[in-house]
Amino acid sequence: MPIYISFLRGINVSGKRIIHMIELQALYELLDFQNVKTYIQSGNVLFLSKEISSEKLCKKIELAIKEKWGFFVPVIIRTPEELKSIITKFPFGKEVEEKTRAVSFLNKMPKESNLELLKNEIFEVDKFHIRGREIYLHYPLGQANTKLTNNLIEKKLQVNSTIRNWKTIQKMIALSEVFKEVSD
Repeated sequence: MPIYISFLRGINVSGKRIIHMIELQALYELLDFQNVKTYIQSGNVLFLSKEISSEKLCKKIELAIKEKWGFFVPVIIRTPEELKSIITKFPFGKEVEEKTRAVSFLNKMPKESNLELLKNEIFEVDKFHIRGREIYLHYPLGQANTKLTNNLIEKKLQVNSTIRNWKTIQKMIALSEVFKEVSD
């Protein structure tokens, strides 16, 4: 059964759109997903599903969240293999501290004209590199001190997006490896 990792956008931020992870895990189990595991409060969920369409999975989860909590939460899904590939293709060099690295996961490929809008933005020290449905981010002064925010990315690209730091991405890969060992 395929392993999936879902990233929920904008939950449990500043006391808004609160979803407790134990309740989120229970919801995923009600959706007939197997071996559901959450990681930290920002909505990172590892699970097994017979469904092979990430798009269908996203819609199913988004609808269930809307029905249960009454608000829409964009969901973006990647496989462990996709996350491993993302990690190996970091474009800013190995010397860049991991704590300054992040990835913006996009729900779909943006239009070229929208990509140009983002590429034309100028940031003092922050760097970004667009590759497929991901934007690699380097925040030398930290993510809290940037103008290259998720809201800006969504506004310029006209897509749903959610940002995860390097540690979270690596942890989700590690959790998926445990899943593989258990299911083999």
